[in-house]
Amino acid sequence: AFSGVPGRGKSSSAIYEPLVTALNYRTKLKSRCPGFVFDAPSSSGRANPHGIKVPHVCCYAVDNLALVKATDGVELGYAELFIQVSPDPHRDFFADPPSDGATRHSDYDFLACPEDPELHEKLHDALGQHITHTVEMFARQHRVCAFTMSMFGSRARFLRWDRAGCVVSESFDIRTQPDLLCDMLAGFAAASRYGRGHDPTVEMALAEEDIFLDAIKRHVRSQVGPGEDVDQVVRIHHQAGHVVPVKVLHHRFTATSENSRRFLISRPVVPPLTMVGRGTRGYWAVDTSTNAVGFLKDTWRNRSVLEVEGETLRRLGDLGVRHVPSLVWHGDIPSHFPEEQRRLTRDDLQSTVSHQFVSFPGICQVDGLRISVSQRYHYRLVMGTVGSPLKTVRGAKELLHATYDVLTAMRDALAKDSRLHRDISVGNIVLVQEEGDVRRGYLVDWDASCRIDDAGFALEEGRAGTWQFMSMRMLDPRQIHGKQRFLDDMESLLYVVFYCALMWQPHNLSKQALTVTIASFFDEIFERHRGEMHGGASKLANALHRQYTLTLVFDSAALDDWILTVMDYHAPLPMDGDKYKDKWSPEQLDAYWAAFLQSYTLEPDNRVEHTL
Repeated sequence: AFSGVPGRGKSSSAIYEPLVTALNYRTKLKSRCPGFVFDAPSSSGRANPHGIKVPHVCCYAVDNLALVKATDGVELGYAELFIQVSPDPHRDFFADPPSDGATRHSDYDFLACPEDPELHEKLHDALGQHITHTVEMFARQHRVCAFTMSMFGSRARFLRWDRAGCVVSESFDIRTQPDLLCDMLAGFAAASRYGRGHDPTVEMALAEEDIFLDAIKRHVRSQVGPGEDVDQVVRIHHQAGHVVPVKVLHHRFTATSENSRRFLISRPVVPPLTMVGRGTRGYWAVDTSTNAVGFLKDTWRNRSVLEVEGETLRRLGDLGVRHVPSLVWHGDIPSHFPEEQRRLTRDDLQSTVSHQFVSFPGICQVDGLRISVSQRYHYRLVMGTVGSPLKTVRGAKELLHATYDVLTAMRDALAKDSRLHRDISVGNIVLVQEEGDVRRGYLVDWDASCRIDDAGFALEEGRAGTWQFMSMRMLDPRQIHGKQRFLDDMESLLYVVFYCALMWQPHNLSKQALTVTIASFFDEIFERHRGEMHGGASKLANALHRQYTLTLVFDSAALDDWILTVMDYHAPLPMDGDKYKDKWSPEQLDAYWAAFLQSYTLEPDNRVEHTL
């Protein structure tokens, strides 16, 4: 079946061109993959408008091929699977264990590690490119899992990806073992859309696109400021021809139509940038039953969480915690909606399955480590609080008012629910236009939050926040398994204000100096041992002798004073004696901040755009 594919080629095209011909071979009565067609987008000569590399071979549903050919850069938005090809049989980035039976698979490292450093780098880059294609495929499609192939010469491997990990087959030669590939393709073609990895709760909704667009425009008009382009903001949330409804059955409710809601979504404002993990996407969504706009968070939660985020938000709202989003609807997503009225079991839910393979006898080590994989469930949360990200902040006034709102949310959650947020970051603060001349700040993404013990430490150990904004203590290598406390979240909030001021306020730093400051202060990371990361040296240097803020001056004198004062609260300098002793506490910071906002005049519209 694949005898025309050479065992080695001078280029990748020498492998994938005859491969595509063989894969598409069909007679009047039979084809290798009925209903699907294989194409080599990289050989078409068409440029990707985003400069993104495309896989060597993509498999599409026959009905979608014309759509792909008509539009540049959409290959991975329609690909059912893809094949990445190397012409050299020695360019396999995995290494099968010996077949002599003398080597235990559990002691064998599956990741190829050649002695030649140049070859090692090429294999690393090839694996990275394969992962990049997979991330793009998941980002452009609503998927539970995906199947891909890696080829090196005429040898091949199957890969199955989900949000918990990747399962890789042993390699085989498609010329001498064609049945393995033919059987896989036949099974793939015969599978349902869910079996091929698609989320069955998502469907096209072209007839409802106008409903979505009208509701989004209405909400945008309530949020934009003077001079802001409504249509430009709408385009952030709407992609023409790509409005889809998603169903959400309420958490732990009986599976009935009354307990389900449909929400229209289009373009995510929060795309997933990695393969393994929560894979969170965020959308402005329209409730089809009310036409109200909400924010829909689509994520893959860890099975071990004690409480889903929606239940946390419900309780925070009931307790009167201010500046947290309101709950509209939430629930785990089923792989199908049962015909009879009953509560869903775990077997009904969309979940990752990579963890099921860990105990198989053929599983190897990777990079010297035993495989450990957690199970994840697909979960959707819809909130009634819908606004713009903190990175759209208009001026110093809005920055300090909105982040003070966040401090209020943090303190309320601590006082009323003994809860730490544990991920105070720029991405987890939303600006909402309400009454008044400045947008209010809301603290979102409570899925990493947890209760505290009597000593004020988090009940859950380990780092949980966004690296750039973590406290010095939690970045210390000795705190990899440490427990956060409220002062760590306070420090993170200080870094959020500092970052926003650096990026969107006028100051005296040159472009080069700003780039160095951002890279050192926020992005600094070191690997200590076997993937154990630590950082915080630059934050410590600034705390000890103001290395990064000593000569930094913001045009806003009030903002400059706030940053210098709060840094003194956090880490007093020896020259100040006891002036700031015991100032670094929730009560002291709140009192200073509240009085500051009453006393100082801040610029409402002095935003600048700095580029790095």
